[in-house]
Amino acid sequence: MAASDAAKPELAVAPAGSAPQQDGDAPGRSGSRGLLSWSAYPWIVLLASSLVQTVASFGNQAISPLAPFLVEDLGLARADIGLLVTATYLGGVLVLVVAGSLSDRFGVRALFLVGMVLAGVPLALGSVVPGYVWLLVPFALYGVGNGFALPPTTRAIVEWFPTRRRGVAMGIKQTGVALAGMICGLLVPPLGEAVGWRGTVLVLGALTVMAGVIAWLLYRDRPDDPTGAPRPPRPPFRTVIRNRSLLLLSGVTFLYAGVQLSLAGFMVLFLTERVGMGVTEAGAMLALAQAGGIVGRIGWGIVSDVVFGGRRKIVMAIFSVMAAVSSLVLATTGPETPRIVLLVTLVAAGVSAIGWNGINMLFVAEIAGRQSAATAAGLNLTASYLGIMVGPPIFGYLVDRTGSYTTAFQVGAAASLASLLLLALIRAPAADS
Repeated sequence: MAASDAAKPELAVAPAGSAPQQDGDAPGRSGSRGLLSWSAYPWIVLLASSLVQTVASFGNQAISPLAPFLVEDLGLARADIGLLVTATYLGGVLVLVVAGSLSDRFGVRALFLVGMVLAGVPLALGSVVPGYVWLLVPFALYGVGNGFALPPTTRAIVEWFPTRRRGVAMGIKQTGVALAGMICGLLVPPLGEAVGWRGTVLVLGALTVMAGVIAWLLYRDRPDDPTGAPRPPRPPFRTVIRNRSLLLLSGVTFLYAGVQLSLAGFMVLFLTERVGMGVTEAGAMLALAQAGGIVGRIGWGIVSDVVFGGRRKIVMAIFSVMAAVSSLVLATTGPETPRIVLLVTLVAAGVSAIGWNGINMLFVAEIAGRQSAATAAGLNLTASYLGIMVGPPIFGYLVDRTGSYTTAFQVGAAASLASLLLLALIRAPAADS
């Protein structure tokens, strides 16, 4: 009954943190008597969005822990594993902007279901492919579904949370990818030993579809407030693409994503080859940096909302500087570096170079406005995926070319500082100026 009540257009909706309706506030007040209370409903929106963000990322986050099983069973080279990762992001790049536009046009709820089904079904079908080349196809199709599922999560937060509470909500939602990595790292290896990589992929695909159905059941697109001003028309797609500030912010995202994936992708090799750690200790250091990223994605939201009154630009400038300094310290790190210095550096790198995503995505949505939030998120995610595909190969090339990690980390620091120049040119919305 609550689901049908929630969809009634005459219901006046209260955003998170606002007072619940009193008797007589709106003719649709009976709709709040169901299972969902509208004053608390934005937190259910956060739950549904976080579920989609996390489970939609299982496919690409599972490749690394599945790699030993794939190499043994299919006789793959390490480059073949990397190509699987590329396939998942390539599929997303092809549809992210279109998916965002569709979400702005038809609503978040439909895209939650469609995206997760399009991601989960190919992933499950990957369990029956005859060989490696055929495995690339379902992983690329999974990426398409992933691309349809993620942009709507940003619009959901913008629709249901007021400006001064969005930072925390977006930060929590954006921990989904890192959380997926942690879950897959813990569960995929024992699952692979029990049922093999094919059984594991089948389970992950089924979980993805189930999560999409759950999110579809939980989420309702926010109806217009009948007592307020009519919703402005959705800006045309070309308006979003021509928004100078959004394009500049996409450039920032490209740089951030390249630095993040270079740091995370090469951290274990760097610590084993340059610092002399064992693999287990190096893996623990990477987990520490990832944990810093999770803390950063939530913490920067709190800092932005509480300390800086909803301003995002200054917070992004802070972690640009932190990421640059961390990269420069890592460039000079060696076996003689005190462990406490390395620990602090990795935490700082995690909080900044990995923890940037929540505030960045919120800034995108606020520049674009509510009606174009998902389209803008798709554009920004495209830039992020391109950075992921370009940054780590350049980092690895520099390490191979110079025989050292020093130059690679220095280039990473330069990229972080270059983001400051782009940030300075962005015209922030009123709450950020």
